[in-house]
Amino acid sequence: MNKIANQKSKIPGLLPCKITHENYRESQTLPIAPDYPTFRRYCVDRLERAERRALFERLAPESGRAIFETLNWWLDPFMTTLARPERIGAPILAVSGARDAIHPTSTVRDTARRLGARLKVMPKMSHWLIGEPGWDEVADTCLDWLSALATPLAAE
Repeated sequence: MNKIANQKSKIPGLLPCKITHENYRESQTLPIAPDYPTFRRYCVDRLERAERRALFERLAPESGRAIFETLNWWLDPFMTTLARPERIGAPILAVSGARDAIHPTSTVRDTARRLGARLKVMPKMSHWLIGEPGWDEVADTCLDWLSALATPLAAE
């Protein structure tokens, strides 16, 4: 019997969030249901319980293919997640939460270096940069960066 059939998703017809060696092929074609323990631990660990729950209730199933290509980029024969610096043509700011377990600063630093981006590490932040305590400092950092880019343009 298929091992996926033994796993329960909260929403009928969806693959459970846990992707295993046995179900990775199906994970590329089926939507994947959100998983609260994973979301709580890795995405919104700095938020209060009620806020975490409210955010989780707003989540929708994610494309299995998108998740697969993002998390297993080295297995993607089409390299759909590869960004080519010479094709971007715009300044890049990479922002990292120092406490982010999903995209650690070391990974963001390597990506920024490869893309020729400026890196800003937010020491107290985790993964949910736009919604956890301190989000306003992240927003200010981005706005300051944009303002610095706009100043030379305004002089032209």
